[in-house]
This record gives sequence, structure tokens and C-alpha cells, in this order.
Amino acid sequence: MHTQAGTSNTSAAPQASALTLPGRQQGHRRPGRRQGRAAGPVRCLLVLAVVTIVFTTAAIWAWNAAQAVPADGESVRVVVGPGWSARRIGNMLELEGLVADGWLFDATARIMGMAQELKAGEYVFRRGTGIARIVDAIARGKVAQVRVTLAEGLTARQMGGLLEEAGVTGATQFLALVEAPPAWVQQEFGFVQPGTSLEGYLFPDTYSFAKGVSAATVVRTMLTRFESVALAEYEQASTALSLRDAVILASIVEREAVIADERPVIAGVFLRRLEIGMPLQSCATVQYLLPEPKEHLSVADTQIDSPYNTYLVKGLPPGPIGNPGASSIKAVLAPTGGNLLYFVARPDGSHVFSSSYSDHLKAKAQIERAARS
Repeated sequence: MHTQAGTSNTSAAPQASALTLPGRQQGHRRPGRRQGRAAGPVRCLLVLAVVTIVFTTAAIWAWNAAQAVPADGESVRVVVGPGWSARRIGNMLELEGLVADGWLFDATARIMGMAQELKAGEYVFRRGTGIARIVDAIARGKVAQVRVTLAEGLTARQMGGLLEEAGVTGATQFLALVEAPPAWVQQEFGFVQPGTSLEGYLFPDTYSFAKGVSAATVVRTMLTRFESVALAEYEQASTALSLRDAVILASIVEREAVIADERPVIAGVFLRRLEIGMPLQSCATVQYLLPEPKEHLSVADTQIDSPYNTYLVKGLPPGPIGNPGASSIKAVLAPTGGNLLYFVARPDGSHVFSSSYSDHLKAKAQIERAARS
């Protein structure tokens, strides 16, 4: 082959050279030209896609803004089921009148990257809320909150009933945890003595919970509140009482007192009785033993054989008879001084206090005569 090339017509050589060199150059450039030709449409498609996404996102946000209504729009409660797709949720919201089109919710969720993050639960939205806000709330699991008020002095059983009635948690599960606290309670809240009920430490307040939360969540919230309010108050006080004894006595004061100003006075009476070994003789401790409270205790009631019956047993009962609030705890930690040892209730809930038994009997007789007249 080389010999033939070497003996070929010299006049043809320039032509071969002219044909070969461009061919070689073209062979090197041709792939680049093809890539260049292909890159142009790809770039256009990418730019078009980005512009489309940006435009769609802007359009959706603009649409949401255009749908804004005053903050006092009607509230609508909806339920998102487990595993529901963004489209199914959107269709439900459309039926409830919260979005104009279920597809728009689906598209917004996808553009926001939250279509796979939507969480089951019960939600409350005002009509006119932007779709993006609704998507964000469901993706974050901002479920509707239930407000439940647990008043001062309620027992754990009474609290459990109210929590169940509000749909927060089951009364049975709540009471089981209160009566036999698991290990995490002692680990997280060292002020709770091992082997004791949580009665007395369930701080009364108005709480907000999601529906269907665990009993552990509720108890943890209430113990945390006790820690921040009651325990903090106890740690700052100067008292010879242990925390548990202070809570027990506060639970009795809570049930005995009706007038706020009388709480420290009643606490002082009980503390003086404890000091001299005199029975507390608190009607509230006997009421705690009864299936239903009575307006007036009978003599037989005061003879019930129980360590909680302070008519028969000296000292404090073995545990709290309810869950006291901050005012009663403060009253026990800062009682009124003096020598008062007795009190009797008037019909309006206020009391007449006495330092001697004879004065106490006179006050009691006077109140009874007034009631008969």
C-alpha cells in the first residue's frame, strides 16, 4: 500500500491532501457540532421548564393572595386520614369550601415539595386561608388543639373524665398512669417519690392538647407545669414541711377554702393542729372517701375506718385528696400566724374562726340558728 501511494501520480497528491485534511478536521469537529446542535434545544427546554415552574409557583401564590379574607372568616374543622394523597386531601378541602379546586392544592403541595409529607389528623382552617398555608400546616402536622380546663382541687379521676369528654385522651389510660407511674416519671421528675401516686402533682390549669394524644403526653405536660410553678414556689419558701406534706396539706386547704383570702388562715389552723398533735378533723378528707360528695356529713361518715379520715387519725392523710392550685400551695408555705384552732362554715362558704372550743361551739350554734330563721 505504501509503495503504491509512493508511485502514484504526483498531480493527484494535492487533491488527496485537499480531501484528506478537511476530512480529518471534520472528523474531529463533527461530534462537537452535533453536541452543539443538540445542546441548543436542551438548553431551551431547561429554560422553558424553569420559567414554567417559576411562573406556576408565582401564579399559585398570587392566587392565594387574591383569595385572602378577613381573619374572622368562618372556621372549618376537617380530618385528614392516614396515607391520604395530596389530591385526595385537595378534593376533601374543595368539598369543604376551603379551596376552589382540589387540583390546585395538589399542585401547590408538589411545587412546595410537601406532597409526601402531609400528615393525618384533625385540622381547623378559616375560610380564605391561602392554599400554601394549608399545605404547610398539614405537612407540619399542626393539628387542631382542644382547650380543657382542669380546675383546682379536682381529683385525678375527675380530671380523667374531663380529658376523655374533651377527646384528649382516655380516662382509663390516664388513671392507670397516675396510679402506677412508669419509670420515666421518676427519671424526668425527681420530685415524685417512688411508689406513690401522681395525685396532687397534676397541676390544675387550662391546657391545649391535640385530640387523641397519649396519656403520657398529658401527664408529662401537667407535671412540667407543676415543676415550673409549684416546685419553684416550694424551693423559694422557708418551711419545715417536705414537698409531699406541703402538697397533701395544700390539697386539703384547696377543698376547705372557698374565699381566697381565707386560704392562709385555714392553712395556719391546720398547721397549729399538727404541731400540738390535734386531729385535723377536715370534712374534705371524709368527702374524699365517699362515692359522691354530701352537703352535710353524718356522724357515721366521720367514723369511716380509713387513714384518710382525719376525724379519727392524727396527722396528715397518706396522700393528697386532690390536686391543689398555686394559691393553696402558697397558703401552706406562708400561713397566717396566731392561735386560731377552729373554723365553721357559713352558708356562703366563708368561715368563722375561733381560738377556743367554746367560742367555736357558739359560732356554730349562731350559724345554725340563722339557717333555721
